[in-house]
Amino acid sequence: MKTAVHLRASLIVVILAVLVGCDPPTAKQRLTGRWKGAPNVSEAVTEAVNTAAQGQKVNKLAEGAANFFGNLLANATMSVELDLRESGAAFYRGNTAALGFPADSDGKWEIVSANPDLIELRLTAADQQLPAKAILRTNDEFTLKFDSQLKDDKTGEEKTVATAVVFKRMND
Repeated sequence: MKTAVHLRASLIVVILAVLVGCDPPTAKQRLTGRWKGAPNVSEAVTEAVNTAAQGQKVNKLAEGAANFFGNLLANATMSVELDLRESGAAFYRGNTAALGFPADSDGKWEIVSANPDLIELRLTAADQQLPAKAILRTNDEFTLKFDSQLKDDKTGEEKTVATAVVFKRMND
């Protein structure tokens, strides 16, 4: 009899522990941490390959290889690191120009709105704000989408370009 009571009490404790400990992480908890990413350069590489081909048809295998090596080079040379803290502090390192921020910037980050797969946030550094959307792929990867202001080489005019950077969680 005493064993049955202990067994029931233990079962209730286990069930309560499971129920209490199963809250999904908040949006802030999902993004808190150190991340590394680089802009996707596939479109620029394809344009460069087509320009170099001077109107000739480009072999799909060669185009795929150029995109692969272009993205590999971008990851090695154009990567940006985000260190998003639970307190709202943010540290930006590496190719911070990809975000429109000065080199090695410190600032803040805040969540504007969130649902399970999309988090709208605002990154700030040096009195500059970057409204962005984080599309969550997994717990360790997200795509940051934002608008960039770029100068057209031919006309010199500023234009807004949608930009995406894939970030992966860094293991400390």
